[in-house]
Amino acid sequence: MSAMWFPIKLFFGTGTLGVLLLAVIVFAATQNKSTQNLEVIPLMTYKSAIEYFLTNRPSSLAVKKAAMLKEDHLQGYLVSQVFLDENNEIVCQPNGSPYGRKAIVQRFDEELADAFRGKDMIVIT
Repeated sequence: MSAMWFPIKLFFGTGTLGVLLLAVIVFAATQNKSTQNLEVIPLMTYKSAIEYFLTNRPSSLAVKKAAMLKEDHLQGYLVSQVFLDENNEIVCQPNGSPYGRKAIVQRFDEELADAFRGKDMIVIT
């Protein structure tokens, strides 16, 4: 069994160059030309977002953090959830694709909406 991993704090915003670059890296690594086959989540809660990271965390010891990136979408938001190493680089599977998921989220609960307020990305450590 892998070591336990808990979200301790959130880093918000794009005020620093490092976080802005991370957003660009997450966006580029999770690009998908088609959103037709993506899961549609009517309501994503803060709790369900954190639970996704806890229950789907890869066994790789490189994973130290997680990130969520949201983009506007016709049905709500296109949300990418990925895992990061200690250098804020996306942890990938052996085939090169990032661990994580991309989904269409129609709306967020109040807690998750507050976390995203004025930001397109959240880093969870």
